[in-house]
Amino acid sequence: MKRFQALLDQLTLGLDTQAYTLEQSAEMVCRHIQAELGCSQVSVWLLEARESGPFLRHQIGYDGPAGRVLLGSELASHPDIWPYVEELTRQGVFASDDALADERLGGLRESFLAPLDLRSVLYATIGANGNTTALLACAERGAKRRWSAVEIRTLKACADAISLRRARRHRREAEAASLAQRLLQSQVQPKLSVLPPED
Repeated sequence: MKRFQALLDQLTLGLDTQAYTLEQSAEMVCRHIQAELGCSQVSVWLLEARESGPFLRHQIGYDGPAGRVLLGSELASHPDIWPYVEELTRQGVFASDDALADERLGGLRESFLAPLDLRSVLYATIGANGNTTALLACAERGAKRRWSAVEIRTLKACADAISLRRARRHRREAEAASLAQRLLQSQVQPKLSVLPPED
C-alpha cells in the first residue's frame, strides 16, 4: 500500500496544481491496480442514484493484456442490478469468481459481462458517510478467476484510501469556498457612518 499511497500523494498534488485531470488521475490508479493484482482490466465506475434506480457510468479503465485505455461509456439502469448494487453498498466489496453464472449479476450478464467476455469480477466502493459514489472494478477476461482474500483486501484498501482522499479534498474545497464567501460579504457590507452630533 505504500506505493499506492505515494501515487495518491502525487495525484493529489497534480490535481491541486491542475497538472492532471480527474480522468488522467483515474487512469493512473487503474494502471497501478491492474499491475498490482494482475487482472485483465481495472475500471472506475460512477454510481448515481436516480428515481428509476441505480445508474452506472464507466469513467475510465485500463486493459493490461491489450495495453489500452478503456474510454468512458454509459450503462443504463436496470431493475435487475438492484440486488448487486445493494449488496455492494452494504458490504463495501463484491467478489464473483464466476460472474456469468452469478444470479446477483443477472442484470449485467447479457448487456455487459457476456459481450466483453468478463468471467470474474471484483468490485469495491468509493464514497463517504455510507454514500457510495463510485466503484473500483477488477475483471478477468476469457477465464474464471478465484479472488484470494489478499486480493479482496488489497482492492478494498485502495478504494478506502481513495475515499479518504476525496473526502479530504471536498472538505478543503468547501472550506475554501466558505472563506471566499465570507471575505466577499465583508467587502460588500456597507460601513456604518458616524453622524456628527446635532447642535
